[in-house]
Amino acid sequence: EYMGAAHRNISPLCLLFRLGYEDRPFSKRLKKIRQFLEQGSVSRSDVLLELGNGIAALHSVPTAIYSFLRCMESHPDVPDSYNCLQRTIMYCILLGGDTDTIATMAGAIAGAFYGEEQVPQIWRESCEAYEETEKLADGLYELYHQPA
Repeated sequence: EYMGAAHRNISPLCLLFRLGYEDRPFSKRLKKIRQFLEQGSVSRSDVLLELGNGIAALHSVPTAIYSFLRCMESHPDVPDSYNCLQRTIMYCILLGGDTDTIATMAGAIAGAFYGEEQVPQIWRESCEAYEETEKLADGLYELYHQPA
């Protein structure tokens, strides 16, 4: 089950601390994410310089994490009409580079955090095997929530 309404009371920095960033192999980049979040306004060029936007995990995973955390709040480069999940994906696309990888990871994080209701219906319907996947997901949910 996703975090639902609880997400409104969790700050991006709190989520970063929950990752245990001090003990992870990407700790330098996670520390940079913390600095960026504390700083508030960070240029896309600084994000690319410090976190990267390449295909290697070291240059894409931290960027995806930052994009998700940064887009929990509005961003001047993304229309205000976008919800948090849409904003996260759009921000990743604006960064350039390996956008499909970074946007997919950040979008998956945002989708798990905010829930299915933030995924526009037209996006769902344009995905290959959407209906079959939705049935499988519903079945897994029901299986998990069966009384013991």
